[in-house]
Amino acid sequence: GGAPMTVDGLKLAPVTVRHHTTNSPVHGSSFHSLIGSLSFPREIENWVFIYPDSRTDVHRDFLSSLRQVADSAFGIKLKEPTEVALRDPEEILRVLQQAVTETTKFVLFLAPAKASRRAYAVFKEYLCCEVGCLSQVVRLESVRKKPNAMALLGRIAIQMNAKSRGPPWEAQLGPAMKVPTMVIGVYMAPATDREDRRWVAVVASQDQACGRYYSR
Repeated sequence: GGAPMTVDGLKLAPVTVRHHTTNSPVHGSSFHSLIGSLSFPREIENWVFIYPDSRTDVHRDFLSSLRQVADSAFGIKLKEPTEVALRDPEEILRVLQQAVTETTKFVLFLAPAKASRRAYAVFKEYLCCEVGCLSQVVRLESVRKKPNAMALLGRIAIQMNAKSRGPPWEAQLGPAMKVPTMVIGVYMAPATDREDRRWVAVVASQDQACGRYYSR
């Protein structure tokens, strides 16, 4: 009960997105059309590519096309990865334990259609919580859709670059960010092995555009 409380607030100016030297207003997701090259292209080396073991060369075509699109369209340099064939998705933990080392910077998993949710959860939990390594999962069936192949490769390259501290664009948040300001996000998720256990993720911005983050 009781009367509503009235407090003073700060109204931010409309958010714009800077892509290189161009500022554009944000209308839904329209600023995605600005993607043609990135503001902060990265070089990714010492990374691992895990793919389903099969008699086809789908994984080789995928990897070759991904590296080509990343470089020619966005300036992202994907060095030669360590390639690891996965016979059974349920063996993903063993494969990770053998392939990922202290110097591994990124792991890309081309997951077969038969990969279970548990395999995905094990993959993410091990890399995020046990070794602290960047990762990306791509489903094999999505790669086989030829009409969307190039767009998909572009999105994968951008996501890998963003996770490697290379944001594709920057949000201009106006006068509110001129004074030292940190934007913090917290997320909690239940653990897969115990009901009484929780995982907590924390991120905190490190620049005025909230494009670079510290995470733990």
